[in-house]
Amino acid sequence: MMDNQKPPASPCYDDAVTRFKEHFTPVYLTLISIIQASVLGYMMVYIHDPRAELTVWTSVRLLGSFLYVVAMWYAYTCGAIAFRRVPGLADAIIPFTLGAFEFLAVRSAGSIFWWSLCNAGFALTGAISYVHQFRSATRQPENALTLHRLTRQRVLNPVMMCVCAVWFVVLALLSGTQGRAQGVLTVCGLLPPMGFLALTPLNHQAVMGDRARPSGVKS
Repeated sequence: MMDNQKPPASPCYDDAVTRFKEHFTPVYLTLISIIQASVLGYMMVYIHDPRAELTVWTSVRLLGSFLYVVAMWYAYTCGAIAFRRVPGLADAIIPFTLGAFEFLAVRSAGSIFWWSLCNAGFALTGAISYVHQFRSATRQPENALTLHRLTRQRVLNPVMMCVCAVWFVVLALLSGTQGRAQGVLTVCGLLPPMGFLALTPLNHQAVMGDRARPSGVKS
């Protein structure tokens, strides 16, 4: 009778997978840091460009782009450290796509329409990133406990990024208004990154579990 069980993995394969998992976090964080540092560098060049018209609202939009740089770095840092994963092609495409949208958002800070559309693309790509991250983490059994702690975040984070994408599309559609409405739309554009940063402590607490709670506090 033939045995239908899969043959055991070779030691060489196990060693390669182990090395992928061990080196994924530092390599990925280096990549993310380089991308975000490049965006910040371009932002400084844009600010000091004498041809750029830095109005009050343009400066506020640049502040929003800066908040997204901080939010992206923090989100990827938490994800890379919390999960042991074997990288795939999507792990290279998604960060560079997010970085491209960040560059375009800075470049188009003078226009509420294009700035909003770039941020909509960034948010939608961020939702895809969350889905990929969680799906990739489920393939490694050592992530089971962390995934259990992040049960709500597996749904909440992608949905939140999709809502942000819709929010920015609405801002872009309303950008044809003039006067004070332009300022109102710009301030509304700061709400998604500020909300994301406000929720990061909850994600951190979920990853850490009981260790993140003060002593004497019951779950």
